[in-house]
Amino acid sequence: TQFQAAPPKRPADYAALMRALIGRYGPRGSFWRANPAVPKTPIRAWIVWNEPNSLEHWRSRTPWPRGYVRLLKAARAAIKSADPGARVISAGLFGRAWLELAKIYAAGGKGAFDAVSIHPYTKLVSNVVRILRFSRDVMRQHGDGAKPMYASELTWPASIPDLTPFLGYETTRAGQARKLSELFPELVRLRSSLKLAAVSWEAWIDGSTQNPFNFTGLRTIRPDGSYIDRPALTAYRTTTARFEGCAKSDDARRCAG
Repeated sequence: TQFQAAPPKRPADYAALMRALIGRYGPRGSFWRANPAVPKTPIRAWIVWNEPNSLEHWRSRTPWPRGYVRLLKAARAAIKSADPGARVISAGLFGRAWLELAKIYAAGGKGAFDAVSIHPYTKLVSNVVRILRFSRDVMRQHGDGAKPMYASELTWPASIPDLTPFLGYETTRAGQARKLSELFPELVRLRSSLKLAAVSWEAWIDGSTQNPFNFTGLRTIRPDGSYIDRPALTAYRTTTARFEGCAKSDDARRCAG
Protein backbone atom coordinates (compact mmCIF):
# COMPACT_ATOMS: atom_id res chain seq x y z
CA THR A 1 0.00 0.00 0.00
CA GLN A 2 1.05 3.57 -0.62
CA PHE A 3 0.91 6.15 2.12
CA GLN A 4 1.50 9.84 2.53
CA ALA A 5 2.99 11.56 5.52
CA ALA A 6 3.00 15.19 6.55
CA PRO A 7 5.27 16.87 9.08
CA PRO A 8 3.68 17.95 12.38
CA LYS A 9 2.34 21.47 12.48
CA ARG A 10 4.55 22.14 15.50
CA PRO A 11 8.11 20.77 15.63
CA ALA A 12 7.72 20.84 19.41
CA ASP A 13 5.22 17.98 19.15
CA TYR A 14 7.77 15.84 17.34
CA ALA A 15 10.39 16.82 19.91
CA ALA A 16 8.06 15.63 22.66
CA LEU A 17 7.69 12.31 20.86
CA MET A 18 11.48 11.88 20.74
CA ARG A 19 11.75 12.56 24.47
CA ALA A 20 9.02 10.01 25.12
CA LEU A 21 10.75 7.38 22.97
CA ILE A 22 14.03 7.87 24.79
CA GLY A 23 12.17 7.73 28.09
CA ARG A 24 10.87 4.35 27.00
CA TYR A 25 13.79 2.82 25.05
CA GLY A 26 16.83 4.92 25.96
CA PRO A 27 19.58 4.03 28.48
CA ARG A 28 17.29 4.66 31.45
CA GLY A 29 14.13 3.68 29.60
CA SER A 30 11.09 2.31 31.38
CA PHE A 31 10.93 -0.60 28.94
CA TRP A 32 14.08 -2.17 30.37
CA ARG A 33 12.84 -1.85 33.95
CA ALA A 34 9.48 -3.34 33.01
CA ASN A 35 11.10 -6.23 31.10
CA PRO A 36 14.21 -7.31 33.06
CA ALA A 37 14.38 -10.63 31.16
CA VAL A 38 14.93 -8.80 27.88
CA PRO A 39 18.62 -8.06 27.12
CA LYS A 40 19.13 -4.34 27.61
CA THR A 41 20.04 -2.82 24.26
CA PRO A 42 19.01 0.84 24.52
CA ILE A 43 18.58 2.88 21.36
CA ARG A 44 21.39 5.42 21.12
CA ALA A 45 21.04 6.50 17.45
CA TRP A 46 17.95 8.23 16.08
CA ILE A 47 17.20 8.92 12.41
CA VAL A 48 14.99 11.99 12.32
CA TRP A 49 12.18 11.42 9.78
CA ASN A 50 12.40 9.56 6.48
CA GLU A 51 12.98 10.84 2.94
CA PRO A 52 11.70 14.39 3.38
CA ASN A 53 12.68 15.05 -0.25
CA SER A 54 9.72 12.86 -1.28
CA LEU A 55 6.14 14.11 -1.46
CA GLU A 56 5.14 10.68 -0.22
CA HIS A 57 6.84 11.41 3.10
CA TRP A 58 6.71 15.21 3.36
CA ARG A 59 3.51 16.85 2.18
CA SER A 60 3.71 20.50 3.12
CA ARG A 61 3.37 23.90 1.51
CA THR A 62 6.67 24.90 3.06
CA PRO A 63 9.70 23.89 0.94
CA TRP A 64 10.94 20.71 2.52
CA PRO A 65 14.55 21.77 3.30
CA ARG A 66 13.47 24.72 5.42
CA GLY A 67 10.68 22.84 7.17
CA TYR A 68 12.81 19.77 7.72
CA VAL A 69 15.68 21.72 9.25
CA ARG A 70 13.25 23.25 11.76
CA LEU A 71 12.03 19.79 12.67
CA LEU A 72 15.58 18.42 12.84
CA LYS A 73 16.78 21.16 15.17
CA ALA A 74 13.83 20.69 17.51
CA ALA A 75 14.37 16.93 17.51
CA ARG A 76 18.10 17.30 18.17
CA ALA A 77 17.53 19.54 21.18
CA ALA A 78 15.05 17.06 22.62
CA ILE A 79 17.23 14.01 21.97
CA LYS A 80 20.37 15.55 23.45
CA SER A 81 18.43 16.75 26.47
CA ALA A 82 17.03 13.27 27.14
CA ASP A 83 20.25 11.38 26.26
CA PRO A 84 23.34 13.56 25.74
CA GLY A 85 25.29 10.61 24.35
CA ALA A 86 22.76 9.75 21.66
CA ARG A 87 23.59 10.17 17.98
CA VAL A 88 21.25 12.29 15.86
CA ILE A 89 21.13 11.13 12.22
CA SER A 90 19.64 13.17 9.41
CA ALA A 91 16.75 11.65 7.46
CA GLY A 92 17.61 9.23 4.68
CA LEU A 93 17.73 10.96 1.28
CA PHE A 94 17.16 9.25 -2.05
CA GLY A 95 17.56 10.12 -5.72
CA ARG A 96 20.40 12.58 -6.26
CA ALA A 97 20.95 12.42 -2.53
CA TRP A 98 24.07 14.59 -2.55
CA LEU A 99 22.13 17.50 -4.07
CA GLU A 100 19.34 17.00 -1.54
CA LEU A 101 21.89 16.97 1.27
CA ALA A 102 23.29 20.27 -0.02
CA LYS A 103 19.79 21.72 0.33
CA ILE A 104 19.75 20.79 4.03
CA TYR A 105 23.03 22.63 4.52
CA ALA A 106 21.74 25.61 2.54
CA ALA A 107 18.68 25.74 4.82
CA GLY A 108 20.89 26.01 7.91
CA GLY A 109 21.13 22.34 8.83
CA LYS A 110 24.83 22.29 9.68
CA GLY A 111 25.31 21.38 13.33
CA ALA A 112 21.85 19.82 13.63
CA PHE A 113 23.01 16.24 13.07
CA ASP A 114 25.87 13.95 14.10
CA ALA A 115 25.69 11.69 11.04
CA VAL A 116 24.13 11.60 7.58
CA SER A 117 21.76 8.95 6.24
CA ILE A 118 21.61 8.10 2.53
CA HIS A 119 19.29 5.79 0.57
CA PRO A 120 21.38 5.04 -2.54
CA TYR A 121 18.74 3.39 -4.72
CA THR A 122 20.06 3.02 -8.25
CA LYS A 123 20.41 0.45 -11.03
CA LEU A 124 24.16 -0.09 -11.04
CA VAL A 125 26.30 -1.27 -8.14
CA SER A 126 28.95 1.26 -9.15
CA ASN A 127 26.42 4.07 -8.84
CA VAL A 128 25.67 3.13 -5.23
CA VAL A 129 29.29 3.88 -4.43
CA ARG A 130 29.17 7.03 -6.57
CA ILE A 131 26.13 8.37 -4.68
CA LEU A 132 27.84 7.76 -1.34
CA ARG A 133 31.05 9.41 -2.54
CA PHE A 134 29.23 12.46 -3.86
CA SER A 135 27.37 12.78 -0.56
CA ARG A 136 30.63 12.48 1.36
CA ASP A 137 32.07 15.26 -0.83
CA VAL A 138 29.16 17.55 0.13
CA MET A 139 29.80 16.80 3.80
CA ARG A 140 33.47 17.71 3.39
CA GLN A 141 32.59 20.94 1.59
CA HIS A 142 30.56 21.98 4.64
CA GLY A 143 33.13 21.01 7.24
CA ASP A 144 31.47 17.71 8.19
CA GLY A 145 34.00 15.38 6.62
CA ALA A 146 34.70 13.66 9.93
CA LYS A 147 31.08 12.75 10.59
CA PRO A 148 29.89 9.20 9.86
CA MET A 149 27.50 8.19 7.11
CA TYR A 150 24.79 5.53 7.15
CA ALA A 151 23.53 3.70 4.07
CA SER A 152 20.33 3.12 5.99
CA GLU A 153 18.27 1.75 3.08
CA LEU A 154 19.78 -0.21 0.24
CA THR A 155 18.22 -2.77 -2.10
CA TRP A 156 17.15 -3.85 -5.56
CA PRO A 157 13.52 -5.01 -5.84
CA ALA A 158 13.41 -8.57 -7.19
CA SER A 159 10.09 -7.87 -8.92
CA ILE A 160 10.96 -9.12 -12.42
CA PRO A 161 9.07 -10.93 -13.96
CA ASP A 162 6.17 -10.48 -11.53
CA LEU A 163 5.71 -6.76 -12.16
CA THR A 164 6.37 -4.45 -15.09
CA PRO A 165 9.44 -2.36 -14.18
CA PHE A 166 8.93 1.37 -13.73
CA LEU A 167 11.44 2.45 -11.05
CA GLY A 168 14.42 1.77 -13.28
CA TYR A 169 16.35 -0.45 -10.87
CA GLU A 170 14.17 -3.53 -10.51
CA THR A 171 15.84 -6.88 -11.14
CA THR A 172 15.26 -10.63 -10.95
CA ARG A 173 15.75 -12.77 -7.87
CA ALA A 174 19.09 -13.98 -9.18
CA GLY A 175 20.05 -10.42 -10.10
CA GLN A 176 19.24 -9.20 -6.61
CA ALA A 177 21.55 -11.83 -5.08
CA ARG A 178 24.30 -11.05 -7.57
CA LYS A 179 24.19 -7.31 -6.92
CA LEU A 180 24.23 -7.83 -3.15
CA SER A 181 27.26 -10.13 -3.45
CA GLU A 182 29.05 -7.57 -5.60
CA LEU A 183 28.22 -4.51 -3.51
CA PHE A 184 28.87 -5.59 0.07
CA PRO A 185 32.58 -6.41 -0.38
CA GLU A 186 33.04 -3.07 -2.10
CA LEU A 187 31.42 -1.21 0.79
CA VAL A 188 33.62 -3.10 3.24
CA ARG A 189 36.67 -2.10 1.22
CA LEU A 190 35.60 1.56 1.16
CA ARG A 191 34.13 1.77 4.65
CA SER A 192 36.99 3.84 6.04
CA SER A 193 37.24 6.36 3.20
CA LEU A 194 33.46 6.78 3.13
CA LYS A 195 33.26 6.68 6.96
CA LEU A 196 30.39 4.22 6.73
CA ALA A 197 28.95 3.53 10.17
CA ALA A 198 26.36 1.00 8.99
CA VAL A 199 24.67 -0.49 5.94
CA SER A 200 21.07 -1.71 6.17
CA TRP A 201 19.44 -3.93 3.54
CA GLU A 202 15.84 -3.08 2.75
CA ALA A 203 14.21 -5.39 3.77
CA TRP A 204 14.40 -8.60 5.77
CA ILE A 205 10.91 -9.90 4.95
CA ASP A 206 8.26 -8.73 2.51
CA GLY A 207 4.79 -9.75 1.40
CA SER A 208 5.18 -9.55 -2.40
CA THR A 209 2.25 -7.27 -3.20
CA GLN A 210 1.92 -5.16 -6.35
CA ASN A 211 4.45 -2.62 -5.05
CA PRO A 212 8.02 -3.33 -6.25
CA PHE A 213 9.28 -2.44 -2.78
CA ASN A 214 7.44 -5.49 -1.52
CA PHE A 215 9.94 -7.55 -3.52
CA THR A 216 13.02 -6.30 -1.69
CA GLY A 217 13.15 -8.77 1.17
CA LEU A 218 15.66 -11.53 1.71
CA ARG A 219 12.60 -13.63 2.49
CA THR A 220 8.95 -13.35 1.53
CA ILE A 221 5.98 -14.42 3.61
CA ARG A 222 3.19 -16.58 2.23
CA PRO A 223 -0.49 -15.94 3.07
CA ASP A 224 -0.36 -18.92 5.46
CA GLY A 225 2.48 -17.31 7.41
CA SER A 226 5.28 -19.54 6.16
CA TYR A 227 8.42 -18.13 4.53
CA ILE A 228 10.20 -18.51 1.22
CA ASP A 229 13.91 -17.70 1.13
CA ARG A 230 15.15 -15.72 -1.85
CA PRO A 231 18.62 -16.31 -3.33
CA ALA A 232 19.62 -12.97 -1.80
CA LEU A 233 19.36 -14.49 1.68
CA THR A 234 22.09 -17.01 0.88
CA ALA A 235 24.16 -14.22 -0.68
CA TYR A 236 23.67 -12.08 2.43
CA ARG A 237 24.66 -14.86 4.80
CA THR A 238 27.71 -15.83 2.76
CA THR A 239 28.93 -12.27 2.28
CA THR A 240 28.40 -11.07 5.84
CA ALA A 241 29.99 -14.22 7.28
CA ARG A 242 33.03 -13.55 5.14
CA PHE A 243 33.52 -10.11 6.69
CA GLU A 244 32.24 -10.75 10.21
CA GLY A 245 34.64 -9.35 12.77
CA CYS A 246 36.53 -7.19 10.29
CA ALA A 247 36.30 -4.14 12.51
CA LYS A 248 38.61 -5.90 14.98
CA SER A 249 40.58 -8.07 12.58
CA ASP A 250 44.21 -7.79 11.51
CA ASP A 251 43.50 -9.78 8.35
CA ALA A 252 43.74 -6.80 6.00
CA ARG A 253 43.40 -8.83 2.81
CA ARG A 254 40.16 -10.53 3.88
CA CYS A 255 38.66 -7.33 5.24
CA ALA A 256 39.63 -5.37 2.15
CA GLY A 257 37.50 -7.69 0.04
